[in-house]
Amino acid sequence: MSISINALPLRISRAQYTSVSAKRNVAASLRAPSRKSAARSLRTVVRAEDGDAAPQSDDTDFEAKLNALKGKKGAKREKREAQAAKKGGMGAAPMQDVKDMDFSDEVVFWEGKPATGDLAVNVALGATLLWLPLTLASIGRYAFLKYKFTDKRVIIESTSPLETSTSEVAYSQVKDVISIGRGVGLWGDMVITLQNGEKLELRSLERFKEFETYIRERMPKVQGDADTSTF
Repeated sequence: MSISINALPLRISRAQYTSVSAKRNVAASLRAPSRKSAARSLRTVVRAEDGDAAPQSDDTDFEAKLNALKGKKGAKREKREAQAAKKGGMGAAPMQDVKDMDFSDEVVFWEGKPATGDLAVNVALGATLLWLPLTLASIGRYAFLKYKFTDKRVIIESTSPLETSTSEVAYSQVKDVISIGRGVGLWGDMVITLQNGEKLELRSLERFKEFETYIRERMPKVQGDADTSTF
């Protein structure tokens, strides 16, 4: 009996030891997932930070490329403007205003209205609705416009109720003049180009070729024309 009594506490102590070991294993198993989850959370945070940093770097690169492209376009535009200004201003003197010129002793070469033939043809064609706007424009030109050629300038006077104005150009301001015949050559249109690039248009002008020659004889001579005339 003494042996069995002494053996009983030993068995109990082994059971207790087994129980303690089981508790430790359970605690270790519980701590292990927490460590794994912490590592996973750490990796997730790092990946999230990397994901946030990537778009920022992409946006920065895009803005840098966009600014560089704008800079190139601006430089090209400034270069074109500088070349245009240089080309336009090369050898060009400022054009004198007509109001500052003296025309006290000028002689009138011709003065009159637009061609009567232009008015007659447009009125005849006005029976068709398609031609009616051109007919009204022709009537307005004949009623309100007056052309004048002197030995110093060209004058266009408008007495229209909508706009009363006077346009005048001195021959010293003329760079080029060209005329095109209309109405089987009985009248024509003339365009006078000034040295500053502006244009003056004369519509339905009689004797248009004679007036073109008259202006060319009085406009400033181009250097190329002068050199050609010497040979």
